Amino acid sequence: MFTLFLGAGGCAGAHGDGASGSDNSLEVTSADPGPLTAAELGAVPDRLRLRATNPELDDAAFELKWQAAKKDAFSFFRSFDAGYHADLAGVPASRVPGAETLCVGDAHPENFGFMKLPSGTRFAINDFDDAGYCPAAFDAARFFAALTLAYGNEALTQRALERYVDSLKDASKARSIDSDLEPSWKKKREKGLAKYTKDGAFVLGDATDLSAPDPAERAATLSAIAADARLGNVTVKDIADYARTTGGSSGLRRIWVLVDSSSARSILELKELASPGVTWGRHTRTLEPSVRFETLKRTFWKDADPGDVFDVSLLGTHFMLRDRLLRDAPDLAELDSDDLAEVLDVEASQLALLHASAFADVKKGPLRTWLLGTARTLATRWKDAWNAARTVR
Repeated sequence: MFTLFLGAGGCAGAHGDGASGSDNSLEVTSADPGPLTAAELGAVPDRLRLRATNPELDDAAFELKWQAAKKDAFSFFRSFDAGYHADLAGVPASRVPGAETLCVGDAHPENFGFMKLPSGTRFAINDFDDAGYCPAAFDAARFFAALTLAYGNEALTQRALERYVDSLKDASKARSIDSDLEPSWKKKREKGLAKYTKDGAFVLGDATDLSAPDPAERAATLSAIAADARLGNVTVKDIADYARTTGGSSGLRRIWVLVDSSSARSILELKELASPGVTWGRHTRTLEPSVRFETLKRTFWKDADPGDVFDVSLLGTHFMLRDRLLRDAPDLAELDSDDLAEVLDVEASQLALLHASAFADVKKGPLRTWLLGTARTLATRWKDAWNAARTVR
């Protein structure tokens, strides 16, 4: 195992979740509201509203994000996670079942995967960018709306929803990932290094989406790595910029660092952070930045001290550092229908275990009805927003 991150990172905030806000975050808001409707949500999100929830991007970066998002309705939906939460911020609490809890924030089928952690390989939520406190019902509705937009298969969505609701009330109903889908970490490392590097340096160009950083960025990155005790004794071999044009983090900077340590060669990614998507929505608590990632790792991964994933100050802002070669995910597009349904069952189970306490006082029937109807409303709403966006430059 690559042990680069098993040093002095520790468990910051191990004695609390570091959340600020009122103490009523688990107060049940409503046990039996009907699903949200298009009429009560009003006009669909447009470019102006979505631009407002991406203040970290300059106009050129937002334009790239906007154009890439218009590829299809699912891409559009997943590109604007902050816009999703902002769109629902005004929904009255009486219209939402359950309570507030720690949420994924950008729950969709491609934000789950395998991680190589100190305790072993785990399949779990693998994206922390937009996580934090929000109504659990909004987190779940995003996942099921995303399934509808990604696959357009009502039976597939309903199956995953049934697994979610069952697992909420009985953890033994939660499904685990098939071990046959687990990656070989040795092959993962070899493949990644072969694709992106040659002779101890990154391969630049369209085939890898890697380009040379400017001298100031290179110097700042080298300085930040050298000064960070959590990285231990590593040798930087090369630095490159990675272009990402899809997903919620498109337009934000990504810096790749090729490193050697005593255990292995690997590729570290520094991923620029924006305000978590959930902070644009309704919430009573906010995770403090100093303990944000440690709290989320303990909650989402159930791992006491995974040294991977932490905050780095760089270029006047904050980046998340992670090892690219210690994470992998099944290619959902390559799975047959049975295997896809099984993986989505596992993802729905993971989400249910995260949300269970928020729905302790909500019955399965009303929750099932709310989620199914609300997910349909939201899928239609964002498909309409996508269709409208395609007519706008």
